[in-house]
Amino acid sequence: MDFFAPDDHTHAVAAMLAHTDAADRALLGTLSGIKRRARARALIAFMQRLDPAPPDATITTTRHLLRALFGGRAVSNNDLQRHFATPGRKADDRADVAALQAWLEAHREPLMERAAHLLHELDLAWRRFTQAAADEAGRQRRLERQ
Repeated sequence: MDFFAPDDHTHAVAAMLAHTDAADRALLGTLSGIKRRARARALIAFMQRLDPAPPDATITTTRHLLRALFGGRAVSNNDLQRHFATPGRKADDRADVAALQAWLEAHREPLMERAAHLLHELDLAWRRFTQAAADEAGRQRRLERQ
């Protein structure tokens, strides 16, 4: 699975060119934002491909499953609302939390394994992504000096 959008690479390289210090707060903020958006896309796509599917596909169900499988706030509410294009409060009324809990208990074990595997893949992809962006930024710097 490709976690990063083509623009992500361009933004990361530009940030690395603009901020040469690896500890620069602006660079770290840009990279953090890229990673957060990629993680949100990956986790939401993971939730949409669940087989068997959860009882419903509301924003609330997705939020509850993300918290159960990935712990804490795996994806921000803003990212979820952007994806679903619906305010969370209105969607809360349509979710059947009891059915979701029953479904989750029946499928928890394999879902937890798949979720851990996804996070591992995402971490490896992040390392490759940042290395490729750093290599590209270094190549561009060498070309500028010549």
